[in-house]
Amino acid sequence: MKSLLDELRELQNRGPSGTVELMLCMATPSPRGAQGIPALVWGAPGTGKSSFVEAFARDDLPVFTLIASIHDPTDFSGFPMLDKETGSMQFAPPGWLRHFEPTGRGILFLDELTTAPPSVQAALLRLVLERRVGSYALPEGVVIVAAGNPPEQMAAGWELSAPLANRFAHVYWEYPTLAYAEALAVDFPRVSLPSIPRDTHSRILPSWRLTIARFLQHAGSEYLCTEPDEDRYPYAFASPRTWEYAAYLLTTASVLSLIPLPGQADWEANGKPRQAVWNLIEGTVGLAAARAFRAFVEELRIPDPQRVLVDRHEFDPVKLREDEHWIFWSGCAAVLSRLHETARHSRQPEDIDTLIEAILRYADLCAHTADADRADVVVPSLRRLAKTGFFSNVVQLVPDESRRRELAGSLATKLGGTELASILRELDEFFDRDRQAT
Repeated sequence: MKSLLDELRELQNRGPSGTVELMLCMATPSPRGAQGIPALVWGAPGTGKSSFVEAFARDDLPVFTLIASIHDPTDFSGFPMLDKETGSMQFAPPGWLRHFEPTGRGILFLDELTTAPPSVQAALLRLVLERRVGSYALPEGVVIVAAGNPPEQMAAGWELSAPLANRFAHVYWEYPTLAYAEALAVDFPRVSLPSIPRDTHSRILPSWRLTIARFLQHAGSEYLCTEPDEDRYPYAFASPRTWEYAAYLLTTASVLSLIPLPGQADWEANGKPRQAVWNLIEGTVGLAAARAFRAFVEELRIPDPQRVLVDRHEFDPVKLREDEHWIFWSGCAAVLSRLHETARHSRQPEDIDTLIEAILRYADLCAHTADADRADVVVPSLRRLAKTGFFSNVVQLVPDESRRRELAGSLATKLGGTELASILRELDEFFDRDRQAT
């Protein structure tokens, strides 16, 4: 069986441009926990948009196509009916929802979306974002995909409203002559609904969220609430929602090794699939924001905090730039918080050991950085942990009394003798107890 990465490479050679971007959208867990980031595919008539999406259909994977313009708003918001027992109005779900009930998965394909009048577009707002029709929620395994013709090729179409446009990642689709000729001669590629491990995705996601956060701090409001790019990307623009989409999509690309983690090298390799990733980000937050962010990311040189803390990768944080410091130390705090949650729930010795070793490594790096007169760069990360009583909670998690005392002594020695001690004593009871004891 082909891997998802193999399918993406095949699509690069024999499929339309835009297929890799669409597959990445479909593979990505959404911020709300369901399958897929909603994708809107833009392409000229007759270029295979509908055929590609409908080719995913299997016995256990229904693809249900809705032409929005020939439906009433109640087909997407629910039909109002009187509940005779309560005397209140209820919204009955439309019959098309039943297609997904037997398997709990599938693709809802909103074809010819740009022919939908404003009243239908308004009814689609909740369906696309919240995945609800009245009181009925779409199963988590249902992916939402839409398609439309570019404005200059619409026939009796309507302008897509900004609130609806901002609920999608926008994918731009065309079939190059050579790729189409190759597909005709050999066969059109067969694809399956992609998915990636959610636990792996969850582990990598904080790296991209922190990187986007630092970029927005650095850039100010210029790339947060922008206007759509009226040229190539007339409907994609940056907003808190689309930056969240971008973080999830970039995480998927890193899981698939299409792009490295933020700050790591080798940004020139794997060029063709990598460009598809940046095309997708441009179609999510807009051209200007995506290009500025890409330039910011490709200048970063920081390691994965997981490798530094858990795998003990050799690294000197003092050499980092200001923007790199914030991302690295915030990433360390996120890794430690995740390790603590794992150990707290499992209570397994190996998970507790991993947590303790990572904390001691973190404390060494903090002390080293403070000794180099850079305690200020550590403070935001340390404050985030200490405000939650992190160190007290970790020490109490250790079941063995002698080992608990050993850990407490090590932390007090490593951190208590630095400029960071006053912050720790104010925010974490463990260090305050240490001061009182002395």
